[in-house]
Amino acid sequence: MQNNEQKFVELLSQLRDRTRENKVKWSPSIHANVVQASFPHHTVQIEVQPYPLKARYLLRILNGEGTLIEEMKDSQLESSFPDSRQILDELFVLARRQAFGVDQAIDELVEFLKR
Repeated sequence: MQNNEQKFVELLSQLRDRTRENKVKWSPSIHANVVQASFPHHTVQIEVQPYPLKARYLLRILNGEGTLIEEMKDSQLESSFPDSRQILDELFVLARRQAFGVDQAIDELVEFLKR
């Protein structure tokens, strides 16, 4: 595995783990299929691109000014690190649920319907 791929896999793993722990704050972007998390000097975006057989993912890193400084497609990682697809799937679902307040919406709907 190339060094750059290793770094991205480590980044994905850390993002997933910290998102599970609610330590990363995800928010919607201006595009419906993109979620993002901002950090002191960078922003990470995950884009899902629907395809007939399976979704494709694109991970981007933006600098503090919003300029794209790096991006990686899931297909670039899969060949060297097969588990990356599973990590991206889980991370995107967790991040999207948090960004759009899905759990809160479900809780509110359940409470409303109980009345």
